[in-house]
Amino acid sequence: MREILAEEYPDFRDSLEMQPVTAIRLNPLKSAHLQFAVSDSVPWCNAARYVDTRPTFTTDPYFHAGHYYVQDASSMIILHVLQSLNVASDSQVLDLCAAPGGKSTLLSHHIADTGIIHSHEYSPLRAETLKQNIIKWGHPQYLVTSGNVRQLCKTGSKYDLILIDAPAVEKVC
Repeated sequence: MREILAEEYPDFRDSLEMQPVTAIRLNPLKSAHLQFAVSDSVPWCNAARYVDTRPTFTTDPYFHAGHYYVQDASSMIILHVLQSLNVASDSQVLDLCAAPGGKSTLLSHHIADTGIIHSHEYSPLRAETLKQNIIKWGHPQYLVTSGNVRQLCKTGSKYDLILIDAPAVEKVC
């Protein structure tokens, strides 16, 4: 790694000793009931905040009610990309490899009630988790499907934008 990173290696090594940073994204459809302290906004996502001290999210009823979503801040860059590309808020978007739902719920910050967010997951088990997270989030224009993506191709559906989590693509087709 030292050879690959060259002069950036010391920063990389030091980063491995740092505490991981936790971020949450607030649901724009629900009030922000937080039982823990947050600090700065994530620069590329106005609805996101860094958490000062990571709580046990699984014991927080507001987490289970979809008032916020725990997501790595770097994953929220998608919202900035959508805005930079001038993707229309009434677009039809397909999110492939969508479980557990981070990208799909993030899309609701940009896609209005007049757009459609189609979240697809290969695994039926993972699709169930995805569906539960989508239901908790509460955006009215979601469609959740599962199975081989080749079946989607046969429907003739058309999308303005397709997102894919490329590392998860091995089981899509």
